[in-house]
Amino acid sequence: MTKSDYLSNSAKLLLICSGFLFVVNSLAFFGMYSDVLSEISAKLTTACFYIVLVLGFLAFNGEGIAYKHSRQPENKKKTLVLKILLLSAFFIRFIKIPVENAALSFDSHSFSGVISRLFLGVFNTVASYGFLLTIVALWYIFRDSGVKKLLLPECVSFFTGVLYNVYKMLNYSVTRYGLDIFGEFFVSVFGNGKVMSVLCLIHFLCDIVMFILVLLHYNRQAIAEQKEKAVITNRMITSRKIYSTDCFGLDTLEDDFFLDKQEELAEI
Repeated sequence: MTKSDYLSNSAKLLLICSGFLFVVNSLAFFGMYSDVLSEISAKLTTACFYIVLVLGFLAFNGEGIAYKHSRQPENKKKTLVLKILLLSAFFIRFIKIPVENAALSFDSHSFSGVISRLFLGVFNTVASYGFLLTIVALWYIFRDSGVKKLLLPECVSFFTGVLYNVYKMLNYSVTRYGLDIFGEFFVSVFGNGKVMSVLCLIHFLCDIVMFILVLLHYNRQAIAEQKEKAVITNRMITSRKIYSTDCFGLDTLEDDFFLDKQEELAEI
C-alpha cells in the first residue's frame, strides 16, 4: 500500500465515526420531542462510543504507519497525540466522578469555585469526540496546506468545532455545575441545550463533508501512485541468470562468458 492508500483508509474510518456521531446526536436532539427517539438514542449512545473508539484508533494507527513508511517521524508524533486524545475520552470516564466531587466542594461564588466549575467544563469538553475531531481538522489544515481544494472545508470544520466546543464548555459549567456568578444574561445565553445540540450537529455535518473530500482526494492520489509504481516496475530490466541447473555444476558464469565469446566469433 502507498502512503495515500493509508491516508484514504484513515479518512474513510473517520468518516464512518462522524456519521455515527451525527446520527446518534440527531436522535438525541429530536428525542427531546419524542420519547421513542429518546430511548433509541440512549441505547445507541454506548454502542456508538465504543465503535468510534475502535475505528478512531485504527484510523490514527493507519495514518501513523503511512508516516513511518514515508519516514516522516514528526507527522507520526501527531498521530500519537490524536491517539492519546482518543483514549482519554475512554479513561476519563473512570475518574470523572471523583474529579467532579473534588471540584464542586468549593463554594460556587468563590474564586476557587468559579475556576473549578470552568475547569470541569473544559475537562468534559476535552474528553469528547467533538473536541477530538476539531483537533483532527486542525491537523488536516497543516497537513494538507498544499491542497487548496481541501483547505476551505477543513477550516470550516475546525471553526465550527471551536464554536461548538467553547459553547459546550460554558454550557456544562452553567447547567451541570451551577456556574451563575456572571449573571442571568450569561446563564440564558450559554444555558440553552438546544443551541448546543444544533452546534453539535453542524460540527459533525461539516466533519462528514470534510472527510468525504479528503477521502476522494487521497483515493485519486493513491490510484495515480499505483499507476506510477506499475510503470516503474515494468521498466525494470531483469538481470541474466548466472546459475543454471541444466549442467553438472551450478556456477556457469565462466561457461556463459566463453559461450558469448564463441557466438561473437561465429557472427564475425
